[in-house]
Amino acid sequence: MSSQAKPAPRRILVADDNSLMRKLLQASLSAYGYEVTAVNNGLEALTVLRKDGADLVILDLQMPDLDGLGVLHEIRGDHELGSIPTVAITAYSLPGGRQQAIDAGFDGYLTKPIPRADLLREVGHLLPTKTC
Repeated sequence: MSSQAKPAPRRILVADDNSLMRKLLQASLSAYGYEVTAVNNGLEALTVLRKDGADLVILDLQMPDLDGLGVLHEIRGDHELGSIPTVAITAYSLPGGRQQAIDAGFDGYLTKPIPRADLLREVGHLLPTKTC
């Protein structure tokens, strides 16, 4: 038996107003060892972030109350949260959408429906495996 403690799972916050999308993202990421918290709007996302933090945030661009871009601006304006990587997700794929999201300050961008391989590649890129 090893005396080294197993590293804590990386924590991902998912904010999407579509309950099916939240469940799919949560199941896909949890299956690969991530600890996932899922909320249904941007205001809830900020509450969770300010209370518990996260290693990565996945934000739907179209949500009621506070959309993904609004949450991103709050995150980037907060000195404790500002360096958390963020991924924009959207069902409305437009030419140049990825670049617009990156220019706005997101670290990644995915369009729905999100293939699991694309999700895991994007998350893995932004949350590289910790080494001892």
